[in-house]
Amino acid sequence: MDLTTHYYEQFKSLYEINGVPAIIYVDQPVADVFQVRYAYGTKAEPDDATDWVSTMATNNSASGQHFRPGQLLADGPYPCFSFWHSLTEQVCFATATVDPPVDPSSWLFTPLTESSACGTYSSWAWWQDRPLVTHSGAIFDDLVVSCCTGTYPPSTLLDWQSQIADPDSAGISAVSMLPIPGGIGITYRDAVGDGSLMYAWFSGTLPGGPGDWCVMRVDNHAGAMGANALALTADNRPAILYGDPVDGEIRVAVMDP
Repeated sequence: MDLTTHYYEQFKSLYEINGVPAIIYVDQPVADVFQVRYAYGTKAEPDDATDWVSTMATNNSASGQHFRPGQLLADGPYPCFSFWHSLTEQVCFATATVDPPVDPSSWLFTPLTESSACGTYSSWAWWQDRPLVTHSGAIFDDLVVSCCTGTYPPSTLLDWQSQIADPDSAGISAVSMLPIPGGIGITYRDAVGDGSLMYAWFSGTLPGGPGDWCVMRVDNHAGAMGANALALTADNRPAILYGDPVDGEIRVAVMDP
């Protein structure tokens, strides 16, 4: 269903907040200008566009600049999401400060990385009551994980610490993060290398560097581009849904017991 009369570039993430569906997406209100919008249903099962409220989450970008939002989750009733902004080439974290948010002043935005220090893709999850964000490094290279180790909600770059999870990746084209029993799992594409679908994870304490992450190649013919979705089976095994643009197939990979 249409939520806006404007062209929206990409639907990005759906999550249930306060018992109703909520989404973030990128809208293009005028040519070469973009904004991230947050929309939520006015009831648990919206019937049409009249059952939705759509609000601006970010101010309009400068002409030619754009956003790429990541995962939408929530801190109780307050929506939170990660996103990349092409103006500064930074991954940022957004936390709503009012319920429900009504405009960009309802959000607190903080960068996770220095300017020009990361690529465009991000995903995140809660880890011990703190946001843990995964994203690509500079020029789409290493798989990076940033953890909020300072005050929460984070207010400055200093509230985040970043580490490389996979230094051997030759480029990241998509990421998806999910809590797994005792830890965190991440699936991603090795975009510049051989186009492999990868999976990295840890259990126990948060790793201190790349040597502490377990990394495996899931499918070395998955292709460089395409979306990934990560879930757990009934017996808590990671399952990855992904597209294979080479063979034109949708595939599911499940970790062996």
